[in-house]
Amino acid sequence: MTPDFDRQALLNAISAVEHPEIAATLMDLGMIRQIEYHADEHAVSLVLLLPALGIPKEVRSILLNSLYTAIQPFGLTFKVMLGEMDDQSRAHFFAQAQAGWKAGGECAGCGSPN
Repeated sequence: MTPDFDRQALLNAISAVEHPEIAATLMDLGMIRQIEYHADEHAVSLVLLLPALGIPKEVRSILLNSLYTAIQPFGLTFKVMLGEMDDQSRAHFFAQAQAGWKAGGECAGCGSPN
């Protein structure tokens, strides 16, 4: 029998995860797609879209750890697939990054998404 949990609370927890360097959530940045709950495995899976697959390993780890931390209270297995943003999603991401950069300085790579 699958333990009960609040699906909306799970979605809210995932939706609240912020980017470590941008004052926006991963959802607002267009980085989270295809959130699925698999009752038979008591697991959640999602696609994490990155502006480029070659982003620093440390940043990728922080993003994954932040998502895992949000999901952990639900006792679910966490499965994530990495993907790369298309040009339109990447342009949206960089516009949001430029507007919300937290580092107190220039956003590296926030100029042109090309």
